[in-house]
Amino acid sequence: MDKNRRSYNGKDVAPVPRLRIAVPLFNERIAPHFGASPKVMLVEIQGNSVLRKTVRDMGSGGAMDIARRLFDLGVDRLVCGGIQRGCKE
Repeated sequence: MDKNRRSYNGKDVAPVPRLRIAVPLFNERIAPHFGASPKVMLVEIQGNSVLRKTVRDMGSGGAMDIARRLFDLGVDRLVCGGIQRGCKE
């Protein structure tokens, strides 16, 4: 059986999907708004387990450049204090 598949009452159930979360950081805290800092913590979870946690510098550029890089990394969710109106559009 695939290591990601589970059995419940003798029946196979679908594997628990992995989720990649990006948390923009500002001095080791969640950034007050997206794009305030190029430093981002990337967390990969599956079920109730943290599989990997890393901090990366997303480089220079604005919020849209950071958003493109996060998309390229396969990020599913973003956790931050807020997003400027221009970035939402």
